[in-house]
Amino acid sequence: MRAAPLPGAQAAGFWFLLAYWRGPGAAARDLRFVTMLLYLPFRNCPRFQELEKETLKSKEFQKRLHPYKDFIETLPKLSGYHSQDLFGIWSRVYDPLFCEGVHNFTLPSWVIGDTMAKLRELSELSLLSLYGIHKQKEKSRLQGGVLVGEVLNHMRSAAQPASRCRLIMYSAHDTTVSGLQMVLYVYNGILPPYASCHLMELYLEKGYIG
Repeated sequence: MRAAPLPGAQAAGFWFLLAYWRGPGAAARDLRFVTMLLYLPFRNCPRFQELEKETLKSKEFQKRLHPYKDFIETLPKLSGYHSQDLFGIWSRVYDPLFCEGVHNFTLPSWVIGDTMAKLRELSELSLLSLYGIHKQKEKSRLQGGVLVGEVLNHMRSAAQPASRCRLIMYSAHDTTVSGLQMVLYVYNGILPPYASCHLMELYLEKGYIG
């Protein structure tokens, strides 16, 4: 088990271990699992920072953003979040509201009509802009590609005759899931739902490993 250095990811991984391995001390034995590998996007990559700036200035991104300009300008007065950064709007505004709605909390009075739909669409645009829209291949390789490399290394190791490894698990967040799917070219542009699971299987069939 490996988990991103975030409370939610670590808690999910911990409780899965408790449920899956019921032997004495099973969870405690596997608590050495926090890794920055799952903390996507990696903000400390200079090249990725350059590509991120290029993306925000690109015609394609600006074209997608334009229909929401008026909504974004009114959002600070409504939400109290005084920034037009899409990642911030997603993590500081939409995500908390979504969680409150899921747990049947009363939402603020300004959350009416298509407000949540627009916030969700802006959040999806934020996620898409992180790994795609502009120079997707290079950006996604710098992000999800690192995780794919780790997965491939585990698969090569598991394919060895002496290996006893049967399962590697990662507990992370939607930015990790989408980053992984983007580099694999299977991302559908929708925010990964809570409790999403992406499976990769290594199998042996007629003497061939695939």
